[in-house]
Amino acid sequence: MADDKLRATPAARKLADDLGINLYDVTGSGANGRVHKEDVETYKDTNVVRISPLAKRIALEHNIAWQEIQGTGHRGKIMKKDVLALLPENIENDTIKSPAQIEKVEEVPDNITSYGEIERIPMTPMRKVIAQRMVESYLTAPTFTLNYEVDMTEMLALRKKVLDPIMEATGKKVTVTDLLSLAVVKTLMKHPYINASLTEDGKTIITHNYVNLAMAVGMDNGLMTPVVYNAEKNELVRVSCSF
Repeated sequence: MADDKLRATPAARKLADDLGINLYDVTGSGANGRVHKEDVETYKDTNVVRISPLAKRIALEHNIAWQEIQGTGHRGKIMKKDVLALLPENIENDTIKSPAQIEKVEEVPDNITSYGEIERIPMTPMRKVIAQRMVESYLTAPTFTLNYEVDMTEMLALRKKVLDPIMEATGKKVTVTDLLSLAVVKTLMKHPYINASLTEDGKTIITHNYVNLAMAVGMDNGLMTPVVYNAEKNELVRVSCSF
């Protein structure tokens, strides 16, 4: 900046300090060249070299000027492979180890029979599928518990209102679960980012303009999960009859 006195907002100074940016290198857009937070963000996006922690560690260990590396990651971020590409092959294979390799400890198998008698029960096909689906669900979707009080007065009043007409038309009794299921469907359609998933590479969000609603039903011999496909197209009567 031409003036020796640096003019910058407190927010700009804090952000620059957090990012390790010299404010004198930033062109301010405010009055008399005053630097705003947005100016620091713009400078960061266009000038700061991005590098993953692992890539930076490897570069420092081998005295590589990582600031000059052309990154292949998102928005030019320098990744581990970019640094390894500059190393001799023998160094990469012999000295670059992942944390998992460094910290790996030999596991001693537990002898389950040493504590007493055991019984081995073969898994039924249903239980095998249940186990597989539960593992897949845990690994591919966020798992959390939410406890929240809800006033159900209006929903119970609605159920009382539609109970007899639907019973006469279909022979099915509308349950609170049916009404909650319909509410879930409408909520997912209204908020697409809740009804979304990631591509396998984690680079793209996929929003689903449909709802395949599953309901877990406990049985004596296992767990059944009937699915209502395209539930968003169904009215309460059809949702009730689907389970």
